[in-house]
Amino acid sequence: MEVERFKAELWNIIKISKLAMETLFDPICEKLGLTRVQLKILCGIEMGEFSTIGGLSNNLGLNQGNASTFCKKMEQQGYIKRSRSGDDERVVLLTVTENGREVLNKLHHAAGAIFDEMAGTLSQTQIERIVLCFADLQEALIAINEKYKK
Repeated sequence: MEVERFKAELWNIIKISKLAMETLFDPICEKLGLTRVQLKILCGIEMGEFSTIGGLSNNLGLNQGNASTFCKKMEQQGYIKRSRSGDDERVVLLTVTENGREVLNKLHHAAGAIFDEMAGTLSQTQIERIVLCFADLQEALIAINEKYKK
């Protein structure tokens, strides 16, 4: 495949995939009373992608003030708990509360139903090919991200 076609196809795949995921997950977020950013924060903490406001800020591309505001609101809503690090009181640690875990369980259930429905329309070969292609794409994107982080 020529480079120009590759770029156009890749851009289109990413754009359509992002829009499709937002279309699927926005109603779930609304039903759970969360914004997309709040959902990303809960999932990020749960998956161990970050555990501090600084890590959240870096991971989601937010400035620390905005990240702190999101977390304060989420703590007031009962989804997360903020606490100061014992080693460095400037560091604010984030944990998911029981209420936050309940919301995440509802999210996982709703997402599972969507993915089950999608998988039901695909052959085993198609499923395996999709997973392998996305794994390759993820690996390539991580590699190029590392290059640009430096």
